[in-house]
Amino acid sequence: MGEGRRSIYRSEALEYYSRGGEKDVLPRVIAPPVFLWLWLLLGLCIAGVIVLIWLPGFGMLIGE
Repeated sequence: MGEGRRSIYRSEALEYYSRGGEKDVLPRVIAPPVFLWLWLLLGLCIAGVIVLIWLPGFGMLIGE
């Protein structure tokens, strides 16, 4: 036990981490262009609902 404090990590792993070698990993469920189109479609649907709610129109009350 004359080594003092030892690291639980390999020296290669520490060097890799310090160089910033890790990559961002996104789930590959769908392709990125499809993901973008789905977001655009969702935005258009929300915008359409907002327009329909605020769309001015004429109303007529019909009494019986």
